[in-house]
Amino acid sequence: MIERLKSEHRSFESKIAKVQDSINNDDIVHAAAIIRNMADKVTHHAVEEEARLMRVIMQKAKDESPESIRVMQGHNWVMNFFKTHHIIIIN
Repeated sequence: MIERLKSEHRSFESKIAKVQDSINNDDIVHAAAIIRNMADKVTHHAVEEEARLMRVIMQKAKDESPESIRVMQGHNWVMNFFKTHHIIIIN
């Protein structure tokens, strides 16, 4: 899984270049589509990584597992809301 994530992160560099080209060619719609696609993949990566961390937390801190599960469920709800409503967060 880690190697796949690294590979996908490397592919983001070429996608960023495509976004820049689209912007330079006044094709904002295409640039936005590329960014939206990237946002979906980044979100997926974040959810996968959080799941890996949650497994470790739940093994090491069994007393706190219910609260950790609630936090993770909250994160998933927020990410699904963003995806359903096509909201892109840019820092």
